Amino acid sequence: MFSLDWSQLQHALWFQLAVVTLFGFLTGLEIREYRRRFSEEEPQLYLGSTRTYTFIALTGWLLHLLSPISFYAGLAALTLLYALLYWRQLAQGHTSLITFIIALLVYHYGVLAASFPLWLLVAVFVAIVFLLSMREQIRKVSSTLAPEEIFTLAKLLLLSAVILPLLPDQPVAAWLPVSPFKIWLAVVVVSAISYFGYVAQRYFFPNQGVLVTALFGGIYSSTATTVVLAKESRDAPRPYYRWSGGIVLATAMMYVRLWIIAAIFQWQIALLLAGPLAVLAVLSTALGGFYLWRERRVRKIGVAFDKDHYNPLDLKIAFTFAALFVLMMAITHFVSSHYGSAGLNTLALIVGFTDVDPFVLSLLTGQFKAPLHELAMAILIAAGSNDLLKAFYAAWFAEKHTAVHSAVALTLIGLATFAVAWVVFG
Repeated sequence: MFSLDWSQLQHALWFQLAVVTLFGFLTGLEIREYRRRFSEEEPQLYLGSTRTYTFIALTGWLLHLLSPISFYAGLAALTLLYALLYWRQLAQGHTSLITFIIALLVYHYGVLAASFPLWLLVAVFVAIVFLLSMREQIRKVSSTLAPEEIFTLAKLLLLSAVILPLLPDQPVAAWLPVSPFKIWLAVVVVSAISYFGYVAQRYFFPNQGVLVTALFGGIYSSTATTVVLAKESRDAPRPYYRWSGGIVLATAMMYVRLWIIAAIFQWQIALLLAGPLAVLAVLSTALGGFYLWRERRVRKIGVAFDKDHYNPLDLKIAFTFAALFVLMMAITHFVSSHYGSAGLNTLALIVGFTDVDPFVLSLLTGQFKAPLHELAMAILIAAGSNDLLKAFYAAWFAEKHTAVHSAVALTLIGLATFAVAWVVFG
């Protein structure tokens, strides 16, 4: 019976020839489209397009098969050719090196196809297509990205890549049932999830509609998004249901965020929470969608991101979160050891009125003796009390019409969260 051996197939010369030819040709097509779209804004000299890049890919593959010396000689010849082209280009006042860099990558297609897994070649091609097609968006982001945020990201990446592997993965004290490794890992994971929503909201969708603000802002922080939308509703020329819908949708994203965090740190609890969190997320989405449907005005209402709001990758914020995480871990360990599930649920109800992430992470990463269903119940209770906190914020900051609808909706969602926790895990 015929069976396909992928490793043997990838080493077959005819397969490598087909792959290199295909991706060289597709890259040439993308270069041609790039020239068509941006030739007026970015004029430069070119050496062919579709067929030229196909032949560059084939040449690199064949010379790689012959010998390393042949491959590097071909690379030197290609570099010399583009150096002459670039010299002429500089004389015309154009400084872009993009065509040479892409030609260099295409020349290595054969090496990638012959010596590495196929996904690497595909990933390089996708990166080329993405960077070429997203030219305007990348330029817009790079022109608005604050330099201090790049520095902040670099510092946290350095701490994560260098410090994290060196931290011990064993608890250091009886009152703190979590290792330093897991403490910092929790900081990195939560900060990364928050940073995704922060960057998307601030730089990719800075003045988009309430729906986009709610979705990405909810990933970043549903509490902060509630406050932002509530304050924005005061400047509306008339009451809008859309503000209430956005506030409720941000809470729906909070349930998604909680499940992602649970899935990363404690898969068994994530499985227990999958159904309840899905029901609550769908309920919140349906309610928020209802308010958006009630909004009949066609004009899109843009919400500018609060420039003064904190960056979740700021090191001060990260260390503050770590300190809160350690404190919450110690408190949770004490309460669960001395007061059992009743004390744990009471604590969840209280901490929900602050920041739920440190408490949730303490439940997910700590070595508690409590059953998993009790930990899952405590997470839901904390989420429910956090909904009540956001209902208070909406009532306090929002325009009167929006305040009533948002506060009532969030209160109902919070009570529903308590009910689901009691019915499923009580």
